[in-house]
Amino acid sequence: MPFEDRSFDLIVSNNGLNNVKDAPQVLAECARVAAVRAQLVMTANLPGTFALFYELFQMLLEDRGLKAEVEALHAHIRAKRKTAQEWQDLVEEAGFTVRKTTESSFTWSFLNGTALFQHWFIRLAFLPPWVAILPPEQATEFMAFFEGRLNRLALERGGLHLEVPFLCLDALRT
Repeated sequence: MPFEDRSFDLIVSNNGLNNVKDAPQVLAECARVAAVRAQLVMTANLPGTFALFYELFQMLLEDRGLKAEVEALHAHIRAKRKTAQEWQDLVEEAGFTVRKTTESSFTWSFLNGTALFQHWFIRLAFLPPWVAILPPEQATEFMAFFEGRLNRLALERGGLHLEVPFLCLDALRT
């Protein structure tokens, strides 16, 4: 970052750090620009986020014999969803002292799979990596079938309700 060492008293990341390629490098850079006793406050989605969605995704991949794609799905989830302890360790390794961690969750509800796939943020941040897991020649048909299955599930359950467990971490630069 184009900032001098110890430039900031507060650094806030709302679900940003779990979406970077190299979280340790980003946290090291945060530590560099943080003044002594600067506060770092971050949130990150935890394992279990969209569990219902990912379970159905995996089942449909398995039904089609797409074993490599199941592994790619697991790798995608793992890359985005560190545990609370992993986040705490990374933050401390970067030079911060964790003062408090809080775990909670919320439910993100959609009318159905069509509404999920049409949501602007899903289209921006989620859909491209999901489609990239699939063989290109099967992606359009698979996602249409998946959407239909999500729509049926939503009819059965009165909507598509996706749980999002998250971490809020508060730390000081030491």
